[in-house]
Amino acid sequence: MKTPVVYVWSASDQEKYQKYEEAARWLMAPLILLGLLIFIVSLWAFIEFRDCSWKIAPPTASYPVLIIFFIISIIILLLSAYGLVIFNREDLKHMSLFIRFCTLFSVLSVILMIILWICTVYMQSGKFTIDSMQLSYICLKETSECWDNIQEIHGCCGWNSPKDWKIIPHSCCDYYINYGKEICEKSKNLEGIPVEAAYQEGCKNHLYSRSLIYILLTSISWVLCILLFLVVIFLAIHLLRGLKIKEKLEPIIG
Repeated sequence: MKTPVVYVWSASDQEKYQKYEEAARWLMAPLILLGLLIFIVSLWAFIEFRDCSWKIAPPTASYPVLIIFFIISIIILLLSAYGLVIFNREDLKHMSLFIRFCTLFSVLSVILMIILWICTVYMQSGKFTIDSMQLSYICLKETSECWDNIQEIHGCCGWNSPKDWKIIPHSCCDYYINYGKEICEKSKNLEGIPVEAAYQEGCKNHLYSRSLIYILLTSISWVLCILLFLVVIFLAIHLLRGLKIKEKLEPIIG
């Protein structure tokens, strides 16, 4: 007498876990896009503040923050690629590792985000003062070049206004005001330029506004990634549990 075949893995179970798998696989696409967005925005910020992040730009644009976001974007892209492979192969061992990596990344991300926000709120741009600005411009060629570039590109002068400078640099010269070009040309052989020929707006707002755009884009993308990873972890745990049951309770044919 033959032993009857007992199927413990029903079609409804198969359909349910396939939906988990498909949903997790689809979530990898927005994660990859968000990882690319963080990488591109960080690259833009690096180019924007490449010479000035330690000298005059706000803390949000400093090199450590840029490096942290570069690393975060790479980790997001690697985890997303890893997840795509796993959810296509249904590998129990690697799926378990993926869940651990995603959980670790999410926890560390929350801790790191809190630390960065505290630093952003309570720190000013290093030990920046008007006196140190004057001294570094005179003594450090890199700093003076940095200031000159920013003032020429953004049409601004000094930190708050041109009055911050004891001797206003030629890079502050506004060629577009009345007689501005004539005054600037006449002042070329002089040590500085008169205040009426300088850009009247300080560079502080330009630097802060660009840093704010950067930090908002990267932070929002980062938060979305954490939320998506939490959903993926939830789906992966249920899928892993189902695959373990399926593996243990295969049909027994007598």
